[in-house]
Amino acid sequence: MKYASTIKSGATETIVLILDLSHVPLFDPENPHPQTYAVDDDVQIGYDKQEDGSFIAPALTAEQIQAQTIATYQSAAQNLLDSVAKSWGYDSVVSAASYASSTNAQFKAEALALITWRDEVWGSAYALLASIEGGKKSAPKSVDDFLAGLPLAPDRPVA
Repeated sequence: MKYASTIKSGATETIVLILDLSHVPLFDPENPHPQTYAVDDDVQIGYDKQEDGSFIAPALTAEQIQAQTIATYQSAAQNLLDSVAKSWGYDSVVSAASYASSTNAQFKAEALALITWRDEVWGSAYALLASIEGGKKSAPKSVDDFLAGLPLAPDRPVA
């Protein structure tokens, strides 16, 4: 069993320490120290105590939400690039790009097409993300909306 210690700040009690006290000889789980509570395994430092005795994750700030949203969009862009490269038989877009100087004309053409598209995708994605971070644009409503705003994947070249 894990136990959490909290500190109070105004009306809010926040977890600052989580320990397994079950093996501490002088610890009495029936009579824990004030502001020490038995907690579930999924409870983490920073969680806030509710009136009903449960603990919840703290609300995120606008900056934290924006950072998570941007990270999600960046990951989605990379996954898009990799998925197209994989559909062409490569492990990832990075793997495909390694064929840019290949002596095999087909591999080279595919690598150059994916490199050009990758550069267009990241150029577009970074411009949009900078506009979001700068407050000039609102974030797209979904990852699909974000991806729809990126350049389309090229057709697979035939050398």
